[in-house]
Amino acid sequence: MVTSPVRSEEMMKPHREHPSGDDITGARPAAEAPADDRVLEISHAQMDAAHNNGGAIPFAQSVPWLVRYDGSWWVVYERGWLRITDELTATDIDQRAAQVPKADKPDAARQ
Repeated sequence: MVTSPVRSEEMMKPHREHPSGDDITGARPAAEAPADDRVLEISHAQMDAAHNNGGAIPFAQSVPWLVRYDGSWWVVYERGWLRITDELTATDIDQRAAQVPKADKPDAARQ
């Protein structure tokens, strides 16, 4: 079977669009890019330093993997900490933080 070189090259290109016209590469259009230049990930060492100088406050003593730092909530993962950027999620965490029993609040451990 003989194929045209142009047709073969077209077949080898990665498909970036679904037949519906949707981009399926996972890349965000520029309009959806983050509005600011906030850091989205930090290392364990950076969060440890922030915690040691009082800049990072855990959600609760019983939930040390969720921390308020640099004006945002952060969640731990195996390589460091990720900033929670979804505003609805952050608002929900703020509301739950206000309901944490006083004995479980992070500052209770320091007293």
